[in-house]
Amino acid sequence: MDKTLRLSRELHDKFQDKHRLLCCRALTADKKNGSPERRSQCINFTGEVAADTARIIARELHIDIAEGASLSSASIA
Repeated sequence: MDKTLRLSRELHDKFQDKHRLLCCRALTADKKNGSPERRSQCINFTGEVAADTARIIARELHIDIAEGASLSSASIA
């Protein structure tokens, strides 16, 4: 459990460092609800978090992923 909390905190902090805010409502406040711009922003946020999550998991499993590389091209060390 301690490891799970530590890793989830890492993901949380990474997003907060990059975007300052964590609340979806605050992050999208300047976008009209249902607009293509808001949808695109949400898609980008979720994709970013998914990629960061994959990198953390890969690191913990000792799977090498080159920085900036496509996650689909990862090779198992």
